[in-house]
Amino acid sequence: MGNAAGSLIAHRPLMNPDTHPLRFDAYDPRDERRRESLLGLGNGVLFVRAGVPEQRLARTSAYPTNYPPDEAHAHYPGIYRAGLYNPVTACANGETLRAAFLPRLPDATVLAVRRGGEPWLGTHTAQLVRYTHALDMETAQATRTLLLRIADSTTRIVESRFVSAAHPSVFVIRWHVTACDWSGPLDIADGTDGDVRNAIVERQRAFDGRHIVDVMHAIQPDGVLLTSARLSGAQVSIAIGSRVDVQCASEEIGPRVEWKEGAACFTRRTVHLRAGETVCIDKIVSVHTSRDALRAIWLCLSSKMA
Repeated sequence: MGNAAGSLIAHRPLMNPDTHPLRFDAYDPRDERRRESLLGLGNGVLFVRAGVPEQRLARTSAYPTNYPPDEAHAHYPGIYRAGLYNPVTACANGETLRAAFLPRLPDATVLAVRRGGEPWLGTHTAQLVRYTHALDMETAQATRTLLLRIADSTTRIVESRFVSAAHPSVFVIRWHVTACDWSGPLDIADGTDGDVRNAIVERQRAFDGRHIVDVMHAIQPDGVLLTSARLSGAQVSIAIGSRVDVQCASEEIGPRVEWKEGAACFTRRTVHLRAGETVCIDKIVSVHTSRDALRAIWLCLSSKMA
């Protein structure tokens, strides 16, 4: 595990699953958006909805064109910065309307795994054997547990996440992925999707929900994925940096793969797991705007945080 993730996570107490004031023990696509709001995390600067990191890649893996209606509208991942508003205008019934919106920022929560040769694991690509989603207000952590089965292979994903108070622009997603009854290669993918728009409030449909434009991605030699964009109606730029640290008994297999899909950028690496073995995956994300004074994105992503 990288030093940055270790310094952010190591001191945090473990959650007691029996004391969660908010806990859901079954997956319900009709209720997912409400749960994503209820279990979201924030620190006064940054708010992250309790979205499903794997859904972006699992969706296109299982249904490249025709996505099931219930699942297509189930998830609404969202990252927001306090005080960041985009002014826009629209015409309706012959009148000019003006409003300012809190924009949904590029989705940097994207994370997915799969056994080599299989679809990316998700609720519509595998049999969902067990599912829990909970929030512990005492430790300010949210957790999910998924037990997923494809054919004769079962994989467990245990997710925990928090939004940092010490580093207000940072949030961390940690996955423990266990090959319950199989051995072989495990693909790990992460990325940032810039194809986002505000689309959850019905009365705002008169306005163009696409507040983020000019999305660009660059992968640095050290593996950090940098995403830049700007607001459509204001001279404000956004910069998002993300890094994935993997702790596993085996080394990575083969070279990393990078690819883009529209306004999204992804990377993939592969490790080898034995039956019963667990890999720890930490995704550290830092979100900044051009209004941030004297803050460099590298401060939150460099090993100097240790």
